[in-house]
Amino acid sequence: MLFGNVLSELADPAAVAGAAVDALAPEGSVVAFAPADRNTATGLRRVEREVVASGGHPGRDAEIYSPALRLWPDAVPTDPGWSFDVAPDLAVPPFQRRLDEAAARGETDEPGEFVNVDVQFAYSILRPDGRRRVDVEASAERCARMAESERHVTDRVNLLAVKLSHDLSEGDNAVYRVGDGSQATDHYLVCTRETALNRDLREAGYGSVVFVENGLVLWNEDEGAYNVVVDDETVVDLVAR
Repeated sequence: MLFGNVLSELADPAAVAGAAVDALAPEGSVVAFAPADRNTATGLRRVEREVVASGGHPGRDAEIYSPALRLWPDAVPTDPGWSFDVAPDLAVPPFQRRLDEAAARGETDEPGEFVNVDVQFAYSILRPDGRRRVDVEASAERCARMAESERHVTDRVNLLAVKLSHDLSEGDNAVYRVGDGSQATDHYLVCTRETALNRDLREAGYGSVVFVENGLVLWNEDEGAYNVVVDDETVVDLVAR
């Protein structure tokens, strides 16, 4: 069942999405899309979390199939959850270019002023049978929880994380939003030096699960978020695409 850019228009989107999950066959899915802007994308995450918390009808186990997997089975995220995927730019049709080139313009008008080729969107896939796209869980013996990052500031830690953005940076150091399902605050992996041992971070796609070994946890006061520095002492392995 598909909800395309509609949940944000409903009075009670969680109730509608929850009813849709309950109406599915066991192997079915609810797929919800929303624009990538902060309000609608975080609104989609709120709906997602409320539906999963309600659990659905007795005997069903509403679960996030993708992309915002919960890697700690006993944890619930409470961060804003602003994440979205990015697809290749749209190609402008030739006839539109010709119309644009032939249009009369004022002194301040620019060619292509009203062309928007960006493709950015948030999405959520929910299932009633408890299945997830990747059956991976974090282990306290190997990983730190993002919920406990405050105690690890200036320490190096291991993390299991879902990559929840493409590169968000405008500078030399790549920045990726990540989560593990326990986070109460935004977390970013910041690659200050790419090596053969951490290249998987860049190459992993949106929604992939990566294992970060020896990342340096820092608090970013300006952004109110945790930065986990990936440098030449850090190893990043792709666990699941």
